[in-house]
Formats: sequence, C-alpha cells, structure tokens
Amino acid sequence: MRNYLVTGGSNGVGESISELLINKGNKVYIFDTKPLKKKSKNIFFTKIDCSIELNIKKIAIKFSKNKIFFDGIILCHGAHHTAPLLNTSTSDLKKIYDVNFFSHFYLIKNFFSLMNDYCKVISISSIAASTAIPYSFVYSSSKSSLESMFFSFYNEFKDKKIFPIIVQPGNINTGFNETGNNFSNKRVVSYKFYKKIVDKIHSKYGMSSKSVAKKIITILNKKKPLPRYIVGKNAILANLAVRALGIFFTLKFLKIFFKL
Repeated sequence: MRNYLVTGGSNGVGESISELLINKGNKVYIFDTKPLKKKSKNIFFTKIDCSIELNIKKIAIKFSKNKIFFDGIILCHGAHHTAPLLNTSTSDLKKIYDVNFFSHFYLIKNFFSLMNDYCKVISISSIAASTAIPYSFVYSSSKSSLESMFFSFYNEFKDKKIFPIIVQPGNINTGFNETGNNFSNKRVVSYKFYKKIVDKIHSKYGMSSKSVAKKIITILNKKKPLPRYIVGKNAILANLAVRALGIFFTLKFLKIFFKL
C-alpha cells in the first residue's frame, strides 16, 4: 500500500485520480477547500487553503510526527482568470499567482522531507502555459511560471531521486474554464472580443476528467518519467504549432482562431 497526496481532490481531475488510486488499494490524502463528496476508509481529507504557507507548514509537521511519507504528490488545485488588462486589478493578479504558483512552491518545499525516494510530484498545468490565450495573461503567465519552476527542479532533485513532472492538458470538461470570468462591462469595446474567448474555451468542448486521470496514473507507474507530458488533442496541436510556426505565426493563428 502506497501513500499519495492529491490537492484539489474533491472534484474534477483530482477526484478522478483519487478514485483510481483508492481502487488500486492505496491510501490517499486529499487537500481541498471544498468538502469531500465521497468517503472511504483509505481517504484522509483535510480542508485547507494551500495558498497560505502557514497552513502547509503546520500539516507538514503533523505528517512528520506521524511518520507519513509519500510515494506520489499530485497537485490538481488551481484558479482560472480571464479579463482584459485594464480590467485586471493587482489583487486579481496576486490571488491567481498565490494559487497557481506560490502554493505549489509551499507544498514542495515543506513536503520535501516527506517524499520517499522515487516520489513523483505531478502538477497539472495548462495549454495556456505554452499558447498564451488572449485576455488570459494572468492565468497563462501563472502556468508558464509554474512549468519553469518544475523544469528547474527536474535536475535539482536528482540526488534524492524525486521526479517533478508537469502534465499540460488541453480543455477538460469540469467547468473550470467557466470560473474566474468576472468581466461584465458590455459598454467597453473589448468586451465583444473577451466574450469570444470565453465562449471558445468553454469546458463543454473538453475531454473527460477520467481520461486525464488515467494518463496521470500511467505516469505515476513509470520508473523514469519525462519532465512534461502533453495530454489532449488540442494541447498536442497547440504545442506542435508553436514549434513549427514560431511565436509570431502562432499568435496570428490564435487571432484567426478566436476571430479577434
């Protein structure tokens, strides 16, 4: 029996991953701000805001005292944001970075001593990290920063045999993309373009959370995983476009795709 930590495990991809891990006889520790839907004898739930470092420090100390160590840590929590630059406040920017970047830093730093050798630390990024979506500069930049941090860790953690891994999925049908879209001033000229973005990235066009969860389980079972895995047809095509076309023509393509 192995121990796994899943953040954002109360719904979406995190919930699907937790179910698969439990079905294989593992213990799963879930962190989330939302209550757990299903209970199991091998699920240990903690209601916690991972963007507050003091919270992470306290629970890491508790796990250390109880000698709870992990074979895998899957970071599924995140926050979405779509808005024009001039309608984005500094507090909006900080809030998204606290969840999408700093919370991952807090978790990895404070749980580092709780990771067994060959532990896989998987973080769910986004297609927006490599293909900057218009009106989503806050979300896109937070995810690209997350990826850069993990790639830096890839060689840094070699001595302890810990594998930091980025999973970059395309659109997932969880309703996530419908959160954080709070811009509603129809009188502003940019609203019609903003609305096109929101409509085009709707979660209903995405793949199932279970398909992403199955891919992550496969990665957890690899002896020598890669630093990044791209999941989903649209994510694969987007990354190929950046490589083949370069950034200038990719941005031109995005303008056409979103009809801006």
